[in-house]
Amino acid sequence: MVDPKNLLLFALGRSTGGQKLSVFVIDPDSGALTPAPGSPVGLGSAFTAYSLSVDPQGRFVYVGTQGAGILGWRIDRSGRRLVPVQGSPFGDKNLPYTVTVDSASTFLYTTESTNGIETFAIDSESGVLKLVNGPFYVPHSASLGFHHVSIE
Repeated sequence: MVDPKNLLLFALGRSTGGQKLSVFVIDPDSGALTPAPGSPVGLGSAFTAYSLSVDPQGRFVYVGTQGAGILGWRIDRSGRRLVPVQGSPFGDKNLPYTVTVDSASTFLYTTESTNGIETFAIDSESGVLKLVNGPFYVPHSASLGFHHVSIE
């Protein structure tokens, strides 16, 4: 995933040491990638990372997991590195699957393994998430098996 300012590329990956979030600086002329300082960020091996989302203003990165909740970082533009958001991880550590941020960078939405959808408010200065709605559950008889959320 590329940040909205086309300066950084983010990629989730797995290695023998566990899951990682790699950050690459994009050369504006050639498109060539170079690892950003501090990249990759080790995420551990005790959970599964399912998705990542960058807010449209290019300030924060969030990773939805099962087993660790929602992980968050602030993008340090001057150092081209990630700084953990205070209080991260957020939400129920066993439930979030996927995450997406709305176009105004105000809310983060997540689907969870129990067919629920949650809404978190994003603090515009710190990136801290606060649950404001949910989980909204779909009855099991009408279960859609949510595994992805997207905003159009």
